[in-house]
Amino acid sequence: MLPGFTLIELLVVIIIVIVIGSFVYGRWFAKSPSLKTQEPSNQVVQPAATNTSKKQHTQTIGAIQLSKDQRQEEAASEEVYVPDGVKVTVKRSRTIARTVNIQWEALGGMDVSVGIKDIVDTSVRGEIKRIKGENFQESETIEYKVELNGEKSNRYKLIWIDTWRKGSVELREESTEAESKIYFLPFEIREKTELHVNEIHLN
Repeated sequence: MLPGFTLIELLVVIIIVIVIGSFVYGRWFAKSPSLKTQEPSNQVVQPAATNTSKKQHTQTIGAIQLSKDQRQEEAASEEVYVPDGVKVTVKRSRTIARTVNIQWEALGGMDVSVGIKDIVDTSVRGEIKRIKGENFQESETIEYKVELNGEKSNRYKLIWIDTWRKGSVELREESTEAESKIYFLPFEIREKTELHVNEIHLN
């Protein structure tokens, strides 16, 4: 035991030294950057760049031609009975849409995107309207008034005949790995409809 110190006084001194030492060490630890706990990083590690280039195709539209060739088809028909010696006048009307039928199968399985199909359809309609004039509408209602004579026949057949105009559109395909190709894509558009009246004679 140290002279001049009781056992209790000595313990008090030791405790004070420990407390002071702990306080000083704590402040030094907090200021030291090398001993701080590292926070998790929010940085995203980017994967290494890889070459994912593929064969590129570009499809464009060329000239649109409207041919003189046409075809006709029966769209609708009906029979009308007329009494003997009576003349009757009938009215008939029909609304047609200027439908464009594009023969995509003529490309032989070439991959065509939905976008280019819409562009081809719109371009064909626009070119036909330019050729035909502003009066060429997307749809049209046709009206007929015809006289049926019972002295000639008691039965008549009314037939709606649609006329389809043919044409072609040029489709070009350019590729990064092959030579450019040109396809001529046939199409047809419903141009008009007419009402035909035929007499029916029973033998």
